[in-house]
Amino acid sequence: MTPLVSIIITAHNSGVYLDPAIRSALDQTWTDSEVIVVDDGSTDGSLGIARSFEGPRLRVIAQHNQGSCAARNTGARAARGDYIQFLDHDDLLAPDKIATQLAHWRPDTSRRTLFMGEITRFFDTPEGERREIPPGPDYRPAFVSTYPEYQTISAHDWLLRWWLQNLETTPLAWLISRELITAAGPWEKRFLARL
Repeated sequence: MTPLVSIIITAHNSGVYLDPAIRSALDQTWTDSEVIVVDDGSTDGSLGIARSFEGPRLRVIAQHNQGSCAARNTGARAARGDYIQFLDHDDLLAPDKIATQLAHWRPDTSRRTLFMGEITRFFDTPEGERREIPPGPDYRPAFVSTYPEYQTISAHDWLLRWWLQNLETTPLAWLISRELITAAGPWEKRFLARL
């Protein structure tokens, strides 16, 4: 039996970004999945966009505005999956993102597993072009296998160094087992925005 994956998309006044985010979740090559969109009190029509996708593989939950951490908690409570993929409304998943990560899954894989993958940052120009932001001193992609210094240390030390060096990571890169999420506890709702 292969794992069921719940893709949780948090949305708040998502504008033009929500439609492509939802499509990137639905277009995953890993088809044993469900998509849950949690609309966090949008006032711009985002809820209507999300509801236009409702069907057997996608559910929409609407709540009053509480912030992205509260929306992730709402989605996690509603999720049925063995693994959780968090996705912000302005992010995209590569079509094989989940399949690539779960290629490393085995029936005896620890039930407290976090798979991590590569991310790419991009921005939209005023002319409507999407451009990638290359790695540099202020941005190192969250793909630790490319950094030899992280290949031989314990998971605890890895997390501590990653945090203290302020290296960017995002829930987009993670695929987290339900048991690990339960053990870690809910997202801290006081953290509403990046500092």
